[in-house]
Amino acid sequence: MDSLVLDLQKSTLDSNIPASDLLRMALVVARKLDVEELQRWIECELKGYHDAPIPDYRTVCGTPVAFNQYRGWERVMTHLLDPELAQKISEFHIPYPIGELEADLRKDRENGSFLITYPKVQEAILIKALNYPATPAVQVSGSQFHRILDAVRNIILEWALKMEKDGILGEGMTFSKAEKEVASSTVYNVENLIMSSNAQIQKNTQHSNQTLNIGAIDLDALGKVLHTLKEGLPELDLPKDQKSELESEIRTLDAQLESPKPKSVVIRESLRSTRNILEGAVGSALATGVIYEIIQLLK
Repeated sequence: MDSLVLDLQKSTLDSNIPASDLLRMALVVARKLDVEELQRWIECELKGYHDAPIPDYRTVCGTPVAFNQYRGWERVMTHLLDPELAQKISEFHIPYPIGELEADLRKDRENGSFLITYPKVQEAILIKALNYPATPAVQVSGSQFHRILDAVRNIILEWALKMEKDGILGEGMTFSKAEKEVASSTVYNVENLIMSSNAQIQKNTQHSNQTLNIGAIDLDALGKVLHTLKEGLPELDLPKDQKSELESEIRTLDAQLESPKPKSVVIRESLRSTRNILEGAVGSALATGVIYEIIQLLK
């Protein structure tokens, strides 16, 4: 007889299964075991974070832009702004259901980046702070949406592995009375699961600053790598969609360098995406050199 928990583990390792489907599988397990904290997290991921605090792994960083009725979308010159304001308009906490993120990624494979507009209340505050009559938004790379999906997948896997360790496997679509008793006496803390999967969560407040220390990044070295990459970008033989995604990653890294509080977790994810894209530039000495420098930065 199949095991619910082992099936869930296998499914997290199958990249063809969407994160939204994994969440539904996990919800079945959480409800049958009456694990309330996991249920709440899963329901927020499936339905959106309407009133609940948004986990930090759902924070994306990108290029601030503004819509001018005469010139269209144009980049906001963040270096001319107060550093704190520049950071605020470079970040966005994604509250949308995970299914919407997956749908956006399916629809917009070619451009490799997304334009996210702020909620009306936040938009009004930013327009006033910018003293600029234009609608602000953030342009982010598709890889940051993938990062959110991967974080969710990792959290579910961590939970499923912990249940197996605790002797909770399930048989068919049911759990034994003993398994339910173990689950009820075990604390499956969502925050601990998220931290152990190298993702982050904010508790109690949406706007607090929490960082996961995964090792400091040499920002001077990062600046030199970006300079080399920007100069050599026209030479890179990459498909249009990959070049667009690479440009978006460069903007993300630029925004982090300009930020008064750069986030190592965002920089590292963006560097990994940049490295993956450059691996497609076969035979390029520039790409090979930058990949080596990125590996050194990620150590």
